[in-house]
Amino acid sequence: MLFLLRKIRRKLISTDNKIATYLLYAIGEIILVVIGILIAVKIDNWNSQQNQRAVEISHFINLKKDLFADINQLDSLINITQEKELAAKKIKARAKKREIGSLYHFS
Repeated sequence: MLFLLRKIRRKLISTDNKIATYLLYAIGEIILVVIGILIAVKIDNWNSQQNQRAVEISHFINLKKDLFADINQLDSLINITQEKELAAKKIKARAKKREIGSLYHFS
């Protein structure tokens, strides 16, 4: 790349036509500006992708925490339901034996 630019510069210096020299110089400058803009756009796109990835990871971490909280809550509800089922079985067994005198027996 540097070799190419040096070669163009040498040609520009050796030519006596000022308009052609200026046009070649202007074209070279335009090409450099376009290359700079393309590099900046590429860096911006890469940075945007990195930011989006960080947000995705944050959402996944929050989702994982929520799922574990839901699992713990469901385990608690399962335990309560099992206790209620056991109490209902006790009531049913005592009702069959006709031993129900008071509801305080089941607490």
